[in-house]
Amino acid sequence: MAAGDESSNAVENENVDEKIVDPAVHKKTFTSYCSKRIRRIRKSLHFVQGTKHRFQPKKITEDILTDVRYLYLSLMMTERAWAYAMQLKQEANTEQRKRFHLVSRLQKAVKHAEELEQLCSGPKCDARTKLEAQAYTAWIRGSLNFELQQWQPAMEYFRKAQ
Repeated sequence: MAAGDESSNAVENENVDEKIVDPAVHKKTFTSYCSKRIRRIRKSLHFVQGTKHRFQPKKITEDILTDVRYLYLSLMMTERAWAYAMQLKQEANTEQRKRFHLVSRLQKAVKHAEELEQLCSGPKCDARTKLEAQAYTAWIRGSLNFELQQWQPAMEYFRKAQ
């Protein structure tokens, strides 16, 4: 081996060490990614929830389900709530109060997942999409029951998700 080869290996080893990142950081960046994605989808669908001065909530119903991006919107809201709950789970090791917030965010994720499943149950979605939405909702419910330490319902939902 030449002297130059050893120095390049040392540089590569230093780069590998720098890439070790805290998992909570990934959850936080995923949460912000979901929030930005929701905003982009709402803007592209002209489905914004108000102006600078006033908030007007809009529900996604089967009547306005003309584009697949409405389903993505509901999915990303579920993912954002789940990712934030997982971030709080990391922080709950040091602060016990975060656990209550974690449970509420998982409950919100379940609510959004149920809305997604309800949207997919209509005639506008194919059978595979309906099945995937049911499995996704079962998995989110299983995660909530697992955090609430309700083992039997959690196992049932996780089995249903398989």
